[in-house]
Amino acid sequence: MERGLAVRWILAGLALASLCFGCKGANELSGPGQGASAPPDLSGFWSGAFTSAKGGHCGPAQASIQQKGGNLVAEISPATCGKDGLYKGTVSANQLSGDVYIQNTEPGGRDQDGDPVETVVTLFGHLTGAFDPSAHTLTLTIGDLCMDDGSNCVEGGTLTLRRPPAGTE
Repeated sequence: MERGLAVRWILAGLALASLCFGCKGANELSGPGQGASAPPDLSGFWSGAFTSAKGGHCGPAQASIQQKGGNLVAEISPATCGKDGLYKGTVSANQLSGDVYIQNTEPGGRDQDGDPVETVVTLFGHLTGAFDPSAHTLTLTIGDLCMDDGSNCVEGGTLTLRRPPAGTE
């Protein structure tokens, strides 16, 4: 019987030790979801190039990013092709994801005086991206942007943006 009791005590001790495997101290835990590092600071002005998904290199582009914690808002402007857009999303570790919104002007017929009328439509798309801290480079891939019903699509593409390291501007 004593051997069976000893085995039980050992198993109980191992179970207790496994419960505290992630313990750092009396009031701290480590492990999944704990002690995650802060997202990188991507706020500021970025510049680079936009490449459309089908048409290839389009030319210069820029983005102005505002960040609060892991939440980002950016104004994205491809200078010579594509449409200016607003990105809202998140950054976690060095990965970005979220949505892009652009307003596109479409011919809308004629008004009562016979003058042409333009209709402003909002197009939506998704964005994914990655930040390379060693190269100070942000690569953003934007899918095609369309209306909710899938119509009036505008081609997406890739923004490759760079920001000088802090203190070197």
